[in-house]
Amino acid sequence: MGLEEIVSKDHSILELADLPEGWMAYRQTPLSPWKRMKHGSSNYEE
Repeated sequence: MGLEEIVSKDHSILELADLPEGWMAYRQTPLSPWKRMKHGSSNYEE
């Protein structure tokens, strides 16, 4: 699946365009806000 197709299914993916290298994002449900954290960290930023 290409990025264009992913974005067409979930526009919130665009919120992650500035995610720095070495970071990850996750959310509890498709309607929850994205939470970001540095890979290997236990602290996240909203």
